[in-house]
This record gives sequence, structure tokens and C-alpha cells, in this order.
Amino acid sequence: MMSTSLDRRTFLQALAAAGAGLSGGACSTDDTPPAGGVGDGWGTAPSSVSSLLVPPSRRPDGVLEIFLMGGLCPWDTFYVNPEYGHPDRTDGTANTQWWIFQEGYGDANLPNVFESRCGGSGQPLLTEFSTDSAGSPIHFGPWLLPLRDRPDILNRLRVVVLSHKFEPHEVASPLALTGHTRGALRMATTGAHAQRHFRGMQSSSHDTPLAYTIFSGDSEIEAQFDINAASASGLHPAWARPLALRLAEDNSALTSALERSSLNDRASLMDAAARTYLNRYASRYESSGSGKPMMNRALEEMIQARNALEYAPRLSEVLTPELLAPVRGTVACGSQADLDTTAMGLRMATNLLTRPDRSAKYVTYIDSGLINATGAGYDTHEYHVMESSRNIMHLLTYLSVWTNRPGEKNPNKLDLDKHMVLLTSEFGRTPEPEIGKPLGLDHWPFGYVVVMIGGPIEQEQKGIVGQIDERGYATESVTPAEFRASLLMAQGIWPFTNESFAVGDVAGVETERQAAEKLRTMVLGINDA
Repeated sequence: MMSTSLDRRTFLQALAAAGAGLSGGACSTDDTPPAGGVGDGWGTAPSSVSSLLVPPSRRPDGVLEIFLMGGLCPWDTFYVNPEYGHPDRTDGTANTQWWIFQEGYGDANLPNVFESRCGGSGQPLLTEFSTDSAGSPIHFGPWLLPLRDRPDILNRLRVVVLSHKFEPHEVASPLALTGHTRGALRMATTGAHAQRHFRGMQSSSHDTPLAYTIFSGDSEIEAQFDINAASASGLHPAWARPLALRLAEDNSALTSALERSSLNDRASLMDAAARTYLNRYASRYESSGSGKPMMNRALEEMIQARNALEYAPRLSEVLTPELLAPVRGTVACGSQADLDTTAMGLRMATNLLTRPDRSAKYVTYIDSGLINATGAGYDTHEYHVMESSRNIMHLLTYLSVWTNRPGEKNPNKLDLDKHMVLLTSEFGRTPEPEIGKPLGLDHWPFGYVVVMIGGPIEQEQKGIVGQIDERGYATESVTPAEFRASLLMAQGIWPFTNESFAVGDVAGVETERQAAEKLRTMVLGINDA
């Protein structure tokens, strides 16, 4: 062992100081590759069914998932059926869905906000997009205005109707983010699956994470909503967990912690001492006489956390001060934010996916909006039109900015031929005002939408999967588990393993082949297996 003059107390104090920024404050991680940087082949499809995965030429180089924390409303965004809820209807559905906030409400009604606050003067409120599974024409709503001049995006956009039965955030969020309910052993975010699979295809020179989760909101609110499931690793080894980052007004503490500058030239001594202590501790968990360690999740995560300290300086080359710099004074739909975490989050996510080296394969960005809705994020219980318009239009404006236009070829922007973009949420919003809150909408998991853009979604896949009826209930839909399993297939990852999903997670099938065929054709819209 390398000699050192540090006593045990000094060692522990210095180790704690070095790891402070990596343990739940600005940044936390368990991500460390297996020995030699080589993975274990997890997620490789059996040869008999490998052709059912998305073809390699259509798989994205990286995936950006934007999770709209709180609930994306479909009735004024990606699923508008103007026949539903019309004021003239006599079946009890009048003035619901698209028609909720059309008249009355003074300056807060939808047409007034669109025209006077959100730059929609002279623009139509709706544009027709496609038909749903029942053949009904579906329009895109006013808050999608930033995408209207981007036919290149709209022509590679697929809307998927989802449904489940859980109305509280703390139950719906883990289900939406992982496809499994809270407490399930397999509850792992899609980024963890990607990290596990693609680590096995990377050389040891790729010494930074392949999956990240970026949090932009208040940590206490996110804990209440159970958004931390966005970095859950389930039954995967600890090194598969995505690196979790939290945006803040001042990220200098993160930069300093990654550089471990407080240790000066003692870093190698500290690392050697930490390895020795942990190896000695781990040896106590070896099976008697076998020389093999017993399974111990807590010990495994402790070792990975120690490893994280050693590669933290390499992360400082990726998470540079310029990338972490605050964005201030943004105005959207007449509202101004002192700190624009949406712009910061999309800038960071795009950079992580487009880097010429050490690029990520999967980045989840938890968006809490330019300014939190009354219920936080997109949870528009009190003032739906004002809050939803501001946050959605701002998000889509920046997404458009960070996505290459045809012929642009900016290597620092998302390229829909190389990248897949997802807009997801834990549920939608009620098709009528919340009881006692005439300007707000409540939680609605019974029929809502998520969106896939680019990557394997080409013009042939443009359209809508599923159908929502006039009362807001999905009559044909995809489950969160089916959606998440489809995302694995889109990346070339076989989704039916002990750590991911079972055949029983896909409705109406009996074999893995049947399940994969259904996900490929129904959810992804690819029929040329």
C-alpha cells in the first residue's frame, strides 16, 4: 500500500469534503463501468428475434426525454378534437376539452391569452395534424405555435395515447418514468437500461456516464411528486444508474467539487486509502471458503460512490462552467423569470448528446417550466391557460432553437436523423374545470398523450396511436410499460429481461416474439420487420 502520513480522522474529513458535491446536493452518481470498461452484454436480443428490434440504421445515436412534471394537457396541445365538448352538445359534455376556456373568463380566456400575450395575433388557434385510431381528425392546439414553422419536426412526430388509473403524482410519476409502480423491484428509468446496455459497447476510454438525469425544480417538490424515480436503477447493478444533476442559480460548488481542488496533490493518496478501507470491508462479505463476495446492494453502491470520486475530475471536462452558467431574465407570454432553468436544461442536455467525445446515449430532463404553475411545474390547478401557455410555448421555442433545421447541420444541435426527442408526463389534465377552481384543471390519467420525435420516427410513422373519447377517456391506448418497452426496442435493446419487462406487461400476447411484434408495429409504427 502507498504510504501516507494522514491519520484516520484527517482522512475521513478530507474524503467527506471531496465527496460533498457528489452526494445529493448538486450532483450524485453511482455510475462506474465494469472492470476494463467492458459491459456484460445485457439487453442483447436473442438471434431468433433480433430482427424485431429497430434496424441499426434507424436507431438514434442518443435520446432526449423531456418530462413535463405535473401533467401535460392534451386538450390545447397535441390532441384537440374540436367536435368534442362543443357548446351546442346536449349529451352533458358541452364546454369540455378544447372548449373549456373559449368564452368568458375575461382576459384569461384562451383566445385572448393566445393573441395578446403569446404572439398569436393573426394566427389560427388550431392546425390539423392527423387522425386518431378511430379516424377522427385531430388538431394541434395554440401552445404548439413554435412548431408550426417546423414541418421537418411535425413530419417526424408521433403522438401516443396512454392511460392508467393512478391520480396522485407520487404514484403516477414512477409509473410514467419507468413503466413500473413504486415498490416494484424492476422499477428502473429508461436511462438506466441504456447505461447498462451501451456500456458493454463502449471502450474503456469512454470514462464518463452514458446516461444523465437533469433536475430543474425544487428538490422538496420533486420528492413529493416522486420524480426521483427518473434516476432509479431497479435490479441493475449500481453502475447503471444515470448521473443525477440538479440545476441551480449558482453551480460553482459543483464545478469545485468535480475538480476536487481542495485536495491539491493528495487526491491519489486519498483514493488509495479509500480503496484499501473498502476492499478490507468488502472482504468480510465473502462466502466462506469461496473467495467470492456475497450479493450486497448497499456495499455495491458504496463502492460505486467511492469510484465516482476518482472520475469526478474527468466529468469537469464535460460539465464545464460555461455549460452550467445561469440563463436570466427570460420573458414568455408576458411573464418574466429571473432564472430560466428550461433554457439551462435543454442547453445542457443537447450538449451532453452532441459532444464529439464522451457523448451520452440517454438524457432525461425534468422540466418544471419557466415559472412553476400553482401546483408546481405543469400542475395547473389554479390558472391553467396562463400557466400552461407560458411554460409549453417557452419549452417548445427552445426545443426548436436547439434542433437543426433542414440543411443546417450544426454539430452542436440535435439532429432528428441522429437523435430521438420524447415529451412525456405522468398524466394529463381533466377535460373540465376542477371542482371549486373554475380556472384550473385537475389530474387525469385516464386518457393523455406522450410524443416521439425523430430517430426511428420518420414521415411514414407520423400520426397518432390510440383514441380518446368525448368524455376524455382513452378507448384505445398504450400502457406506460408498453411505451417504455418500445423505447428500449427503438434503441436496439431487447426489453424482455429480468431487469426490464415481462411478456405480461404487454396486453394480448403470449410470447416474447408476439410482444415485440406488437410494440414495433403499434407503438413505433414500423411494419417492415
